[in-house]
Amino acid sequence: MNRTVRMNIRIILTSTLLALTCALSAQVDGFGLRTNLLSWAALSPSLGADISWNNRYMLVVDGSYGDWHLDDDKSGIRLSGVGLEARRYFSTGSNEVWYNPSGGIYNGLYAGIDARYIRFNVNFNEKNREGNMYTAGLVLGYTFHTLNSHWVVDASFGLGYVHREYDKCKWYPPANDYRSLGLRKIDGPGLTNLNVSLAYRFKL
Repeated sequence: MNRTVRMNIRIILTSTLLALTCALSAQVDGFGLRTNLLSWAALSPSLGADISWNNRYMLVVDGSYGDWHLDDDKSGIRLSGVGLEARRYFSTGSNEVWYNPSGGIYNGLYAGIDARYIRFNVNFNEKNREGNMYTAGLVLGYTFHTLNSHWVVDASFGLGYVHREYDKCKWYPPANDYRSLGLRKIDGPGLTNLNVSLAYRFKL
């Protein structure tokens, strides 16, 4: 991972740790558990936790696990990773506004920053890519309240800096195995987060 990537990841992680420090010293009013439904769709079960404070701020940590190994004759995607996100809701829940029509706390529109590490294995059309991805970016999302005050649906996406390094291989029939085409490294802007989560919140 080059110097620029390390610097971007370090900035996001430092900001997230500062947010956690603020949370621990501020008025913590809840915590929750969550799972990303999109991750399950990729056969990578996920689990996360969040802590909230001051009716406005939230810190989220999550992880997913997928079996990285794919049989040579099977196509598919395997993902494993961890992520940190610090977010700020635009409404404190004290009034009903267009970006939070329910008027509840930790509902409606929010923005934040996140950093993520993903281990991936992609195998399609006799071509295989296996490696690591590091991301750091800005997140925009919306939390939808449900009929039950504890359950919410959380949807978001993130854009920012993406670093990918992976081994690219192609199926070689004479050897009945994959042949490496070399290590690839790609840096640039891209999608850093895609999330549709079901979460349960405990109020303090």
